Amino acid sequence: MVLKGPIVWIWTADHSEDGEAPLQIISTGRGILVESTKATWLVGSGSEHNWLYGYNFNGAQNVYAGLLQVESPYMQGRGAVQIAPAPWTPRNGDPDFSWCAAGDGYCRSSVAINVQNSQNIYLYSSSTWAFFDGPWNGDYSGANQCGPDCQQNMNRVAGSTSGLSWYGVNTKAAKTMILDGKSDPKMLNNPGSWGGNLVAYRQFV
Repeated sequence: MVLKGPIVWIWTADHSEDGEAPLQIISTGRGILVESTKATWLVGSGSEHNWLYGYNFNGAQNVYAGLLQVESPYMQGRGAVQIAPAPWTPRNGDPDFSWCAAGDGYCRSSVAINVQNSQNIYLYSSSTWAFFDGPWNGDYSGANQCGPDCQQNMNRVAGSTSGLSWYGVNTKAAKTMILDGKSDPKMLNNPGSWGGNLVAYRQFV
């Protein structure tokens, strides 16, 4: 069986698209969860501003995903009013941020792409961005714009993952591009046009 996903954009309105609208802070806990073990294709999808993760490949197998885009919530980061995972309670393979110190908003920021306990995962061209370092007040030109980084870790690979081939890893404004407990590739060592870039990541083949 082949599951084919259409182009989809999972977007949480945590910032206003209407210039005169009053600021409202909105949070959703999770983005796209993939636990399928059958052949699954995701092409041209986006998952933005979700509090715990953009994509979570949890116990998944035989997945092809290309052209993925994620943005971190604008109000996360240093000095954030609400520190992840709160107000959400981690469950069913959610990132729990146990690798971070309590109260460390810089570390406890949304995981863009989380791959754990998964096999035969093929990711092509992922763009994962952070733009602001919370708390955000609705000002796009404000002092909490990122520079040089907004969050400690952008993506994560964990557990008994194997057969992971990840090509074209692009990040913006995160110190560690992929938290894996092995090489933990850093943006500083892998400069790209808009942050960090890895042509190929095959730490878990």
